[in-house]
Amino acid sequence: MQSDNETRPTAAEVPPLSDARFRRFAAGNVINNVGETAFVGVAPLLLVQVYGPAAVALSVVATAVSGLLAPFVGAAIDMRGWRMFFYIGLAAQSASILAVVASLAVGRLPLALLGILLVVNATASISYLSAWKVGLNE
Repeated sequence: MQSDNETRPTAAEVPPLSDARFRRFAAGNVINNVGETAFVGVAPLLLVQVYGPAAVALSVVATAVSGLLAPFVGAAIDMRGWRMFFYIGLAAQSASILAVVASLAVGRLPLALLGILLVVNATASISYLSAWKVGLNE
């Protein structure tokens, strides 16, 4: 019997890249990071070009509103589990930005609708990222 001061031998840890689930997870994370970087870097420039300074104000308001909703999203993730919020957040984030990009291709959206899409996008981003962090251990 071992005393509390003795350490138990541990099995050698398996490198993460040898696990197919980790490789899929890492590939998805890279794709998400590329998309997020494009959105953060390019979308504001496009929005300002089409909508002018009002787009900056809408982006700031959307970020503030999503920040106010973040504690509620976190509580919901704790109550309902991370998986649903991960997938819903990812889908809502994708759908909202696709709607914004499609609107830029055909013309201008009313500012109120653009603002709603930006709030949905920012809140979905918080949902996805928070759920991702919670589910990371799995």
